[in-house]
Amino acid sequence: MHNNKIGETGAQSICEVLNSNFTLTSLHLGENIIGEMGAKSISCTFYFSLTSLDLSGAQIGDDGTKSICGFLKSNSTLK
Repeated sequence: MHNNKIGETGAQSICEVLNSNFTLTSLHLGENIIGEMGAKSISCTFYFSLTSLDLSGAQIGDDGTKSICGFLKSNSTLK
């Protein structure tokens, strides 16, 4: 999903659809316009399964960055 013009609402929708998917290990959303709310959704949704997360150039903002940092501090599956 890298560079697909996914915005904040799109990121939230992806999280809603994949909320119960515990087998997803990689998520590449770089070069999108995820926004702060999209980043917050990601940090709450994929807590247990992700081993790889790419948000490079995803325009997540300051609050989104804080959410992702909190997610990273408590996540033990990302490599």
